[in-house]
Amino acid sequence: GIQLQEKFPGLDPLTVRFTDLRRSVTELAGFADDPAKSSEPRLEAIQMAWREEFERMGAYARSHAWRPQFGSPESPAKRCQPTTLVADTRPPHGSPPPDCACDTDALMYRGACRNPACNWESPYAVRDENLAAEDACGHAWPGWWDLPVMDSKPYGKEADWLKEAKRRYPAGWIEAGGPIRTTRTPGATRHHYAPEWGGFDLGVIAKTGGRP
Repeated sequence: GIQLQEKFPGLDPLTVRFTDLRRSVTELAGFADDPAKSSEPRLEAIQMAWREEFERMGAYARSHAWRPQFGSPESPAKRCQPTTLVADTRPPHGSPPPDCACDTDALMYRGACRNPACNWESPYAVRDENLAAEDACGHAWPGWWDLPVMDSKPYGKEADWLKEAKRRYPAGWIEAGGPIRTTRTPGATRHHYAPEWGGFDLGVIAKTGGRP
């Protein structure tokens, strides 16, 4: 990880395909292993070690690179599944001088797909992370906006709530990781990934039925 970060200081490790990563590793000074022994788990471990170094050195902020948003799923999926990406476009010099034209509050978001065979990424970069999540769900789960709105997930009764959601939603939708629409109150409207069923929990403001 350290060697790769030193050789490619401005490159986001998560944008590197395993085929390119394998070649980069074999070309590192002192590499003496057998390239034929490479495997996806080994390459993924190398990629994560490189990513740790990349983040530790603050390279994300300096590179303005797209990366999986904190809390969004990153693992590959066998079918189209949504996730969200974030890029920090704020200036690397902290508080800018008065004559600086940098945008001081610009975290940008995009929807993306976790299926390696698809590799879809939204062409739209937005400042609203909810819009990015909706865009990604629209790619992977078209028609989600017409589904019933569930009550907010009750603490301690998640299993019963999920059972009711499966009854009300299309057969197999939730088992396959589809999104669920839930009632929210103002101030708690963020869409988020829910590991309980492996899909997104998409908020709908109470009474109005509108999006957050």
